[in-house]
Amino acid sequence: MLSSNNDFIDYQYKLAIYFYSKAIDISPKNANFYVGRVQANTLIAKFTEAVADANKAIELEPSNAKAYLQKGTACIRLKELETAKEVLGKGAFLAAGEYASFTDLIKECDDQRFAYS
Repeated sequence: MLSSNNDFIDYQYKLAIYFYSKAIDISPKNANFYVGRVQANTLIAKFTEAVADANKAIELEPSNAKAYLQKGTACIRLKELETAKEVLGKGAFLAAGEYASFTDLIKECDDQRFAYS
């Protein structure tokens, strides 16, 4: 039984991860399934798993800007700020004009690096 709203939300994301995993089993070359699982893993703080899935999505579809955005987000949470900034820069280039999210996260990397120095 779920004891709180947070448990329910975690359950929802874990369920999403389960279904994305099943979809990947059926169609392992679909980068969007990996990107979906990245987002769900990020939302329940499974950042290492999120980066692994983002890497796979990028391998399958190197022009998938959302995969770079999701990887950058997970890398920031892992405090891998240099990697995050590099990945976000590539994603911003691919996003061709729709890069506000990328620039916001790149600024977050710079702010965090400044705070740690």
